[in-house]
Amino acid sequence: MNPDAAAAYSAAVAWGLAAHGVTAFSILNAAIGAMTTHDEAPDVGLGALCQACGLCCDGSLFGRARLASTEVASARRLRLPVVASETAFALPCPALATRGESRHCTVYEDRPEACRQFVCELHARREEGRVSQADALAVVRRARALLASLDGARVGPPERDAGATRVVGELTELLEAHFARANTRLEPAEESQPGEHAVR
Repeated sequence: MNPDAAAAYSAAVAWGLAAHGVTAFSILNAAIGAMTTHDEAPDVGLGALCQACGLCCDGSLFGRARLASTEVASARRLRLPVVASETAFALPCPALATRGESRHCTVYEDRPEACRQFVCELHARREEGRVSQADALAVVRRARALLASLDGARVGPPERDAGATRVVGELTELLEAHFARANTRLEPAEESQPGEHAVR
């Protein structure tokens, strides 16, 4: 997503969130609803699930990821956009590469600790075998489709842009239900500083 589109999307989601009386922080910490238990082995396809998603890296969930002081030099070497305070790097992450529908980290072996520790609720439930791979991938596809539909959109008041408002509402619900943090050191969007990438 280009910077102008990301800014437009951020504004749209912020408006949608405010209209629903929630904050980005509350969305990311919301509890996920119960999902159907499946007999499928829980470790099947966890890598494929992350590679189909990438929302934790592309700026869709967070504006930046924390860095320990000992990680700053390494982050700079990896060309991650370290913020002025040297406590985080801005998202979207330039190390996220896309090949077709697949996404992967080009610095995976050297990624910062915040990236290593982050697990979304959807991933955690897949790992526990509480959701099938097919169902988890369907959630990811829907989230990415909603994000794509808002790419570059300028969402106005609901009375003037009901279609986009519905999309923002559905996206908000999807993030609440499936992409809350299960275990993370990533920072919520509202903590981003001026000039940093805003969370979408």
